[in-house]
Amino acid sequence: MTTWNSWLFWPNNVAFSVLALAVLAMLFLYAARTPMHGVIRSVCELLSQSTRFIARCGRDRPGIRASG
Repeated sequence: MTTWNSWLFWPNNVAFSVLALAVLAMLFLYAARTPMHGVIRSVCELLSQSTRFIARCGRDRPGIRASG
């Protein structure tokens, strides 16, 4: 198991190390925003298409009635 000091760039200056890690995290997340938006869009499309498919399958079954 590692200690929290192993995550610091400069163990003698904790505040500056945390600031540097925060800046690196922001740069990484900024670079990853476009691919993540694509993943979110794809998952939403998958859910939408699958619920449409289930609704159409349910509509075609004679023993199932739509409520409403």
